[in-house]
Amino acid sequence: MMTYLRFGMAAAVWMVCGCSHLDLHEGRLVYFVSPQGDDANSGGRGAPFRTLEQARERIRRLNHQGVLPADGVTVMLREGRYEVSRGVVLDSRDSGQAGRPVVYRAFPGETVTLTGGLLIAVEDLATPEAAAVSGLPAPAAAALRYVDLAARGVDTSPDALAGPGGSLADPELSLGGAPLPSVGSVAAIAAPGQWVLDRAAGRLYLWPPRGLGHEALQLSVLAEPLLVMDGTEFITWQGFTMECTRNTAAVIQGGRGNRVVACTIRHTGGDGLQVDGAAHAVVGCDIAHTGGHGLRLSGGDRRSLTASENLADNNHIHHAGRRQAQAAGILVEGVGSQIRHNLLHDLPAAGIQFAGNDHRIEFNELLYTCLAMPSSGALYSRQDWTSQGNVLRGNTIHHVAAAGIGLDDGDSGETIEGNTLLAVERGVVIGGGRDHAVVNNLFIDCPTAVVVDDRCHGRLGPGASPEPLLGLRAALEAVPWREAPWTARYPHLAGLLEDDPELPLHNRITRNLCVGASASPEAWLQAAPEVMARLEVQDNLITAADPGFVAPRRLCFRLRKDAAVWAAIPEFAQMPSGQSGLYRAPERAAWPVERPLPRVRLSLEPRRCR
Repeated sequence: MMTYLRFGMAAAVWMVCGCSHLDLHEGRLVYFVSPQGDDANSGGRGAPFRTLEQARERIRRLNHQGVLPADGVTVMLREGRYEVSRGVVLDSRDSGQAGRPVVYRAFPGETVTLTGGLLIAVEDLATPEAAAVSGLPAPAAAALRYVDLAARGVDTSPDALAGPGGSLADPELSLGGAPLPSVGSVAAIAAPGQWVLDRAAGRLYLWPPRGLGHEALQLSVLAEPLLVMDGTEFITWQGFTMECTRNTAAVIQGGRGNRVVACTIRHTGGDGLQVDGAAHAVVGCDIAHTGGHGLRLSGGDRRSLTASENLADNNHIHHAGRRQAQAAGILVEGVGSQIRHNLLHDLPAAGIQFAGNDHRIEFNELLYTCLAMPSSGALYSRQDWTSQGNVLRGNTIHHVAAAGIGLDDGDSGETIEGNTLLAVERGVVIGGGRDHAVVNNLFIDCPTAVVVDDRCHGRLGPGASPEPLLGLRAALEAVPWREAPWTARYPHLAGLLEDDPELPLHNRITRNLCVGASASPEAWLQAAPEVMARLEVQDNLITAADPGFVAPRRLCFRLRKDAAVWAAIPEFAQMPSGQSGLYRAPERAAWPVERPLPRVRLSLEPRRCR
């Protein structure tokens, strides 16, 4: 039992009954948890708890008694592998307060893993009966091994293997942090590393990877999230590895001020993280090998245009969408989130897909996106006249065989400013929408810099499906677009239906610099004559020559003081060079960061001296 005594206005003394000492970290009360601990212990450094649940109960007791310490509480987990058989669930009883956070964190310098996976050691792999390998080629038959999951208490029935949304989902098998490919049947196993789950027999068959040695395999068996925070406030999770669930790794539902910091999140059947509510932050995390989106972020109120103030900053997200070809690295919805300084690559569809209002998507680096969905875009939004007020600024997008920025099927009202697009098939695609500003962007070696079309008008022709406009109208009627604050925030929207809504009107393309492959009047801006007549296009510079970059071969596209652009476009305002992407910080899961290094071949002509 803990008693909190006050003396005057400034002094406070903690009396801890039954403990020989008080553990503090950065001024906070600390409980310790260790795989070698015991829940009957005090929770001190020398007598840690064994489970997170016991630490949670102690914090609930503090909140119930109204004695949460003035500096909050820290739960410090010591090094080890914590197998989660049921997800950790926190609710409002577990919350911190503003200035008094509850912090769950890995002990500094130690690796702490929360896993829904089952370890399979090499010695657990048995040789199958001859009948099981009949029909296999001799090399596969000789190498095939199996593990009896049923004997280890793993339910392999279809109901037990339901993933997010109730769909049938195999577990994932991984080795050394990388997933191994599954196949449809034992007969289909044809190469080292391939495996199949025989649900009826409760067996996992595997052709062991080359060089397996004594390294253990890990099979995801948990069917629920590792962590759920439901209506919590001011709770931080920092420095953990969360892996191997057939669901989403961590879910934040409602609440305010929660943070996930410097965590490694991988091998999920669902999304990496799902965050909904207000003023939440996902900072410095590494998210990879997810079944769905890497990070799904939502919050705010669209009717009142109240911002969520959610934040995704300095995260490294890659290889998402293993089960969903349309999954994004980050999907942001609602109102008023900030997505900044993230690195996103090796993704099937969009790097960042956005919907809703007033998001700021700034200083991110994106490459190798849209690998399975070339109709998407590295930054992408679709089919919504009311998706207004989003700012896409200072991002670096390169080596994308699709649109760098795709505004699809009538999406409207976005500001695209100060972005650098290099070796992107189509820089910016305005797909029938309106009220966009494409300003101060740098296009380098993009076959086409900007595309504007009137697809919403064209699809209403004879025999065409009206679905594009039906979807747009449904989205329009879902918000009070003719009432305050919408009319003040987005004045063009109020008169939309009286202003040829199917036409791409009020789009402004000004003060852009197009260099290299996109440097011709025919290539840099593509639009039909009737569309071109409705565009505001002015003060753009198109040049095949190096306009005066400082060091383009090193991807430094800062402009020299004598660059030609300053004379051609006096008001051109370039973003500071080198500010996009990840940055070194204490709140980063790893540094330096391994990342793909594309081979750069620029088509710039030699710079002409002035």
